[in-house]
Parts: sequence; structure tokens; C-alpha cells
Amino acid sequence: MKLTAAIKKWLVDAGLAAANASDDEFKSAAADALMKGTLTAAKLEELTADPQAKEADQFTSKLDLILENQTKQGERLNALEQRGPETPKNDPAPNGGKAATGATGGNTPPTERKASRFELEFAGSPGSEAGIDTPAVRLVGADDRYDKSKTSQRFPAVTSKGAPHPFAGQPVTEGAQAGGRIIDAASDCERAVCGAYLKWAIRSEKGGDAGIPPAMRMTEHDRDLVQYALHEMKWGGAIHGTGIDTPGAIGVNSRKLTPSEIKAVIDDGTSGGLEIAPIAFDDMVITIPILNGEIYPRVNVVNITRGRRIEGGSIGNVVFNSGGADDSAIPLFNTASFISAFDTTIFVVDGSIEIGLDFLSDSPIDVSGIIAAQYGQQLLAWLDEQCAVGDGTTEPEGVMNASGTTSVSSANGAGGPPEVGDYEGLLFGVPKNYKANTPTNRITYAANETTYQRARSIPVGTSDERRVFGMTHEDYMLLGHPFAINEQFTNAQVAFTNWARYRMYRRLGLTIKVTTEGKELTRNNLMLMTARARYGGQLEDGSAAAVITDAQA
Repeated sequence: MKLTAAIKKWLVDAGLAAANASDDEFKSAAADALMKGTLTAAKLEELTADPQAKEADQFTSKLDLILENQTKQGERLNALEQRGPETPKNDPAPNGGKAATGATGGNTPPTERKASRFELEFAGSPGSEAGIDTPAVRLVGADDRYDKSKTSQRFPAVTSKGAPHPFAGQPVTEGAQAGGRIIDAASDCERAVCGAYLKWAIRSEKGGDAGIPPAMRMTEHDRDLVQYALHEMKWGGAIHGTGIDTPGAIGVNSRKLTPSEIKAVIDDGTSGGLEIAPIAFDDMVITIPILNGEIYPRVNVVNITRGRRIEGGSIGNVVFNSGGADDSAIPLFNTASFISAFDTTIFVVDGSIEIGLDFLSDSPIDVSGIIAAQYGQQLLAWLDEQCAVGDGTTEPEGVMNASGTTSVSSANGAGGPPEVGDYEGLLFGVPKNYKANTPTNRITYAANETTYQRARSIPVGTSDERRVFGMTHEDYMLLGHPFAINEQFTNAQVAFTNWARYRMYRRLGLTIKVTTEGKELTRNNLMLMTARARYGGQLEDGSAAAVITDAQA
């Protein structure tokens, strides 16, 4: 984000930043305003525009072009002047061009070849020794055939369930917290590289083209794209191992590869194209769950690069004491449990699919892209499920299994319908200090569709069929807060949660492995594709959630 005087003035006038704030504080305030919807994307673009700089850039570009053209023309003229006219050592012979015989009787040597018009036109290019022999032609790479421009990607108006999206129209970020990594739509070049990378991964596992359908074999163009990615694009994952924790593995976290790492990736037959991927490939898969989630887009996502367990701490609040007087000691604060551990285990989520090689060879559609999209949808369902009801033993811990949450009892229990008091109890079961300064769309009720239907069906009275929460059932709102839906909740489970207090750790570098090796795959003419990711998550503080476990069954 470019800080201009206009954006600073807007933030100060809106009361979001102090006039003497630092640049970092201005950027943080702008990011918060953008996430809360106070500052729209269009307004941000208007405030950060610099007309004078744009005009200056255009003038500078034109001036540079004129100077460059003048310099090239001057170099060409100098080269032609230095060469001079080419004159033969002896006049050409008359009468049919036969050479004249001199006193010695020898033949006159032929005239030297003149420079062609093409050579004169492109004279003086860098690297030319004689000044006119090397044409000034730039080699066009495989990547130059594609558009590299990226477009802004924004959250849709509704989620995959049809409910209003919590961040509708806002830029897509990985994690709802301010400063989350913005993910733009992939460019045409990145899509082409991802397709070439998948073919390269297959070839790396296979060790050659033997047994690979013609449609999935690498072409020279694919090889050039992979070379471009190796040298110019950012990567994520592990080299020399099946994961970052493998002894001797080289961790790569969203950066370009070094020359030695490029060589290691190319030479590594075990993990060369399998355990490391361009970040663009990773983003294309994770964008799908980010765009359409009910719960996951509301939580804090922290990207990490190593470790099976994240060890952190949680600090409580100090207190004041009343009634102090002269000659009386100030009571000491009891620091027992003041700092507690906040450790999070990282768990594996994976999937696999077998695909017929003949089908891949004959299919006219992008099968690999469709499969990646489907894995993204399944990842969406899994992430939402973990935030809600994950067991914390083999998967991230969900709100319903978190310790320290406020337990609210349903008025009629499992045998009776819900009452308004049940949902008021959940609302006030989360203290105000856990709701203050947090956007409303990050504090939600959550349950399955049946429970939501029952809540919105509560009548005004026994003889009044009007609904107490209104007739706008499809807005998925209750008492001023969104109602997130996940079908992994049982009918008896309801939660009210500040998702800004839920932390999800995500390991960078999605592992995609493709193989046609093995007796069974070879005999059945199949290809195996596996996807693997690693996540860990839990509530930062149990008081940020209130739950019901005995609602109507």
C-alpha cells in the first residue's frame, strides 16, 4: 500500500489514526478499516492515487524512449562511419568479368562482402565486437507468450451455502486478521506454469516418459516454463525430504530458489517435483476454500514453516486493589497461572485418487484443474468442520471440544423446542470484553441447518404464528449476528463464538504427489494422485465461546 497525504488525512479525519502516527501505524489503521468495511476498495484506490507521479512517470517514459532512440541512431551512424566504403584492391575486369592479368600473371582477389541491410539496421547491439555484426534481437522466453498481469480477487456476495459472505466484496486474504496475505487471481502465465509443473511432477516420479500418456508428457514448451518457474517464481515446501521435518531437508517459505537449490530440485529424483511447488500452485488450490467458507475465513490464520508442535503462551490480566493508605503495603498480585501454555499440535489432512491413463490421454478437458478444485472444496469442508467440532486428538480442536468455554443449558433440553432465552444465554455467555472492538461478522452463532431452522421458527406466541426473529429466514442472522452453518454439528450442539480468538496454524507448501509406479497401478493402467496438507488450531481463550450441548435432538 502506498501511503499518500490523502490517505493519511482520511484516516486522521475518520479518527482511525493520530496525526503524528508512524507510517506503520497508518498502514495498520488502513488495513483494519478495509477489513471492517469502513474503507472501501474503491475509496482506497482513489486516496492512494498520485496524479502528479503518474504524469511524471509518463513524461519520464517518453523522454527515456526518445533518448534511447537517439542513442541507437548515433551508434549506428558511428559504426557506418568507422567501417567506411568498401573499395576493391583492383578494378573489376572488363569483358565478362574476367580478371585482368598483371605483370606477375596472378589473379586479383575478390572484393570483400558488404554488410547486409539487416546487419546495418540492427548494428551496434550489446555484445557486438565489430559494432555491426550482432543483431539487436531479444530472445522471447516461454513465459513471454502469456499475460502476467494479475487481477484483484474479492470475496463473493454469498457463501457456498447461500448465506451472506462475512467479507463480501473485500479483497481475498488468507486469514481475517489485519495484515493477512492478499491473494490475487492467478495470471495466465501462472496457470500455464502450474500445468507444466503437474506434468513435471508426474515425470519426476516416473523417472522419464515411459508409461505416461502422450497428453500428459512434457513438451519443450513445458520444460521452458518449469525453468522459468525455477529461476523467477517463489516456491514453498521442502527439498531433499518428504517434509520440512525430514533430517537434511531444505525448507522453502514463499521465496525464490537459490542456484544450489535449483540444482537440488532438478537432480533430486525422490522429491524434486513432489514435495515442493510454486506458491502460485498452492494459492490456486487454497483460494477455493477461502472464497466460500462459512467459518474458516473468519479465524486467524498463521503460516508456519517448520515443526510438528507450536509452543506458545497465554498471559492473563493484572488487577488493581482498592483501599490503599499510607503505611500499608500494596498487596502482591498472585501470579499462579498468570502465564499458561498455548501449545498447538500440527495434524495431517490428506486424500488420494486413481485416474485411468487412457482417460487422461483421451480427455479434452483440464482434468488436473478439476481435481485440484475438488480437493479445494473438500479442504473447505474439512477446515470448517475442524473449527467447529474437531476432536483435538487426531485433528485441530474445534469450539465444541475446547476447554474453558461457557456452558449454557437449553430451557427445554433435548426433548423440547428451543426458546429465545437459549440464544440470549449464548449471546451473553461471552463477556462484553471478548466482543468489543471485533467486527460483528467475526462473532457468530454456529450450528447445523436443522438447528437454525428451529431457531427461526420460534413463534411470537401460542396464538400468533409470526416468528419472533422475523421472517427474513435466508439472511442467516440471529440477534444481530451471522449464523454460520456446518452440518457436522449434531442437532444438540449450538455455539456462539468470537472467531477472532480462534487461531489456525497452516504449514506452507501443499504436497501434490503423482505416480504411475507399482505393480497394481501398472497392471491396471492407472495414475495415483495424492494431496497432503498440515494444519493445527484451537481457541486462544475458552471464554471467547459459549456452547449448548443439550439442544433439541
